[in-house]
Amino acid sequence: MEDPSVTSGTNSDGGVGGGGNSSDSSAAYRTLSRSISRSAEANERRITQIEKAFGGTGQTLHAPGRFLIGEGVLTKACRKKLKPRQFFLFNDVLVYGSIMVGSRRRFNKQRVIPLEEVKMQSLEDVGQFR
Repeated sequence: MEDPSVTSGTNSDGGVGGGGNSSDSSAAYRTLSRSISRSAEANERRITQIEKAFGGTGQTLHAPGRFLIGEGVLTKACRKKLKPRQFFLFNDVLVYGSIMVGSRRRFNKQRVIPLEEVKMQSLEDVGQFR
């Protein structure tokens, strides 16, 4: 015996699916499409802002399919001391740079690391890295 709570067959527009009104589906699709478009536009604007923050010394960060996942200040262990660096994690690259003195929004010495070249290694937290 079939479960009456499960609908199947053809939609009102003749397509196969889970029932429902095609105008509801179309409205939901339009809403989702607008939301994705806004997100993509916001991502493009933020990438442009990041490029401008590196000035003329940085390379372009716009690439097809690239999106920003996260950003923030991390401490990089350099030869002589620990130094704060601004990091930007994209889906395909990790970008970081030095924070310019007197500015939280300007960076220099841009470095771009393709994520396909990154290898993860678990390290024990010791000394100053606890």
